[in-house]
Amino acid sequence: MSLRGVSMNMVGFGVFIWRFCRNSEVAETLSLLDEVKKGVSEMNGSVIAVLIVHGLCLQSRVVDAFWVLDELRKRDCKPDFIAYRIVAEQFRSMGSVVDVEVVLKEKRKLGVAPRANDYREFILISTNQLSLFCNVVFQVHAGKGILSIKGYFSDMERYNVMVSFLCKAGKVKEAFEVLQEMKKKGLCLDVSFYNYLMEACCREELLRPAKRLWDEMFASGCNGNLKTYNILIRKFSDKGQVEESQRLFSHMLDKGIVPDTMTYTSLLEDFVKRTRLKMLLKSSKSPLNMIPC
Repeated sequence: MSLRGVSMNMVGFGVFIWRFCRNSEVAETLSLLDEVKKGVSEMNGSVIAVLIVHGLCLQSRVVDAFWVLDELRKRDCKPDFIAYRIVAEQFRSMGSVVDVEVVLKEKRKLGVAPRANDYREFILISTNQLSLFCNVVFQVHAGKGILSIKGYFSDMERYNVMVSFLCKAGKVKEAFEVLQEMKKKGLCLDVSFYNYLMEACCREELLRPAKRLWDEMFASGCNGNLKTYNILIRKFSDKGQVEESQRLFSHMLDKGIVPDTMTYTSLLEDFVKRTRLKMLLKSSKSPLNMIPC
């Protein structure tokens, strides 16, 4: 496009780089950004920064996302409070409390604050507006004709974006409605859709719907992945439902899924809580129980 002198507006480039960065090296993404900035007027760097960071975090590349914040700032694409919040929440979901504090400390140090008018084209208030965002098309003028790439997103990709954004915004009911729409169209849900919804349900303390989603997922022939198990194990551990978290742990091992740091952290935190409670109960009966061996 650049070679043919075809221009691209900020919305078009924003959606493109959001997809591009997810499966590309950070250096390639930054190089593309440098190139496109030469031919795009009135680019909102803060919005582009958010989209790049969000794309990386979707692929669990949170370390890259945190590192790229400084590189984007050098390119006059200053990350704002939303970019930092995305990175912090991704670290939090991984159980990396120390990294969360590092990100928030960096945000405070730089005095990053909200700016209400930056996201008119990207943060969409109503479900209808969100649907329009998910249907974003590239329309660029090339000589006498107009190139309209309306099939850039497949149906599954479009719905993936929609469900992801609804769940992030806490619109669980609306996200469920989208899933029903997909089923009516005969679309097969993959594990990412169930993960989005289960995570949103757990965040909103909707544990029963989360369990129903779990049952529905396996009944439909869709197997959970590591993230699926971590979402529920974490929530069950937080709620003190030891048997449930241990049952899920055994289930994932039976399925051949290898636990990661987050899995063990959730189980160990639950174990420590229960151990402390037992020690407290023992100490109330006999102070001798508190004497180290």
